[in-house]
Amino acid sequence: MWRIPLSNLNYDHREAEAVQQVLASGWLTMGPRIKEFEEEFAAYHRAETAVAVANCTCALELVYRFLFQMQDAKDRRAIIVPDITFVATASAVIAAGGEPVLCDVESADKPYLSLAAVEELLKSRNDIAGVVVVHYAGHDAGVEAMVELCGRYKIQVIEDCAHSPGAVTASGRPLGTIGLAGCFSFFSNKNISTGEGGMILPNTNGPSVDIGHSLGAWAKMARSHGTTGGGTWQRHIDGTAGYNVMFPAYNYRCTEITAALGIVQLEKLEEGNARRRELTQLYYQLLDPVDGVDVLMPDGGIEASACHILPVLIPDEQARRRVIDALAHAQIQMSHHYPAIHTFHAYSQQDESVFTALANASAFAARELTLPLHPKLTDAQVHEITGVIKSTVS
Repeated sequence: MWRIPLSNLNYDHREAEAVQQVLASGWLTMGPRIKEFEEEFAAYHRAETAVAVANCTCALELVYRFLFQMQDAKDRRAIIVPDITFVATASAVIAAGGEPVLCDVESADKPYLSLAAVEELLKSRNDIAGVVVVHYAGHDAGVEAMVELCGRYKIQVIEDCAHSPGAVTASGRPLGTIGLAGCFSFFSNKNISTGEGGMILPNTNGPSVDIGHSLGAWAKMARSHGTTGGGTWQRHIDGTAGYNVMFPAYNYRCTEITAALGIVQLEKLEEGNARRRELTQLYYQLLDPVDGVDVLMPDGGIEASACHILPVLIPDEQARRRVIDALAHAQIQMSHHYPAIHTFHAYSQQDESVFTALANASAFAARELTLPLHPKLTDAQVHEITGVIKSTVS
């Protein structure tokens, strides 16, 4: 249907060969490729350890569950979540037994969690256990400043890095290694694409090094029914059958096929992110002269970003509707990242003050449109896409 798709797999023969090797091995889950992927992913992000799980939602839920068990947070169950993010950031809080507290973003054109709004919540509520910073579009969402703020209130920061593998802060620190933990996604449209899959990077480099090690060890049990013994592969190669169950948990395991694809995709990440940055810069150059159309660019510079998606802001809802129709007519796929969470039925509230408190998120969501961005996109296609927008908005 789409001549120019929103995203596209950056695959070649290497992914097919990796999957064939897994099939030939006869071992499909939690085996040697999981260990290899975890080690290589951690090393790439200059982290000590990583924990592969079924998807990023599972990663978030496990980190939330661990946080709720920490001594400083044992009587608190609320997590501050930006109103602009995929709903999984909030729903995983509920799955972990907590309450998501929706918070406004920085401004109508910057969808990053507002420091001022977070501090107001920390001052007014005594049930906050943590704050989730979402690195929207692959850009640093101000995590260092948020960690500094939350540290004054003894509150943990979790990084939702679904958009940002390989991204860094302006000072060069890998995103996902600054808060309590980073949670990554390998969904089909992500910079590392395995279909499903996720990763936890516990922070073992900061002042809470012991907490990071504890989180890593706990998550490796929690992803597999709370069992000891290193998982089924370790028991297989050791020839032992014994294990213990330390606490009730679920099956959030990752597969060997996912890990095999992830290893190949990780090898392509640097080049793929570089191409995404080139395309983002081209979009900016072509759309910057268009009155009222803004390309979201990272505050810390484009070279620090993973440039996962290409969000643009259209002047108003009427113009946005015209652009959507024009792109669809040209068979160019687009999307919306994201509707404000508080507008969904499951999260809507009757209190009108909620809508006032989330005004920036509402304004951003009303103008945002996501354009195609992936390493296989051509410069000529970007010229065509922006040409449609120019002729429609002008």
